[in-house]
Amino acid sequence: MAAASGSAYTVLLTERGGLLCFGSNSFGQLGRGDREDHFLPALLGGVGPVVGDALEELIGTDEMRAAQALDIRLWGQQDAEQIVAEPHPFGGEALVAVAAGHRHSECVTDGGAVYAAGYNDDGQLVLGDLEHNSLFARVPLGAAVRMVACGWAGGTR
Repeated sequence: MAAASGSAYTVLLTERGGLLCFGSNSFGQLGRGDREDHFLPALLGGVGPVVGDALEELIGTDEMRAAQALDIRLWGQQDAEQIVAEPHPFGGEALVAVAAGHRHSECVTDGGAVYAAGYNDDGQLVLGDLEHNSLFARVPLGAAVRMVACGWAGGTR
């Protein structure tokens, strides 16, 4: 999936394996290290020269068309200076899949690792606790994963 929309937030997978995320963030579901709402997209991860041209890359792509179909809009001016570059949270790997739930997000890297962030009262992040996580954390699994899906509370793999 190239675009996912949770409860009042959006995550978009870029062609270079990065994640653009914005919107409601009350449980840390954007994985940006805080619980503040963000109305400008942040770029997490990716491979190659993604920071300076992230928005240029997105415009005209399937991801942008999907976002427009879901009536998603990027807030503020449409230029690369508006994108905030965050530290790489995915072990240097490119993302290949993303899912958004009610208040949590999950991503899959090209190596099959799963990362999760956000609401965790029901253990849906599968991190061994019930703490909300505002940074993407690697889920300890014994096998490589190809895709994820998120629902209201729990995630499926």
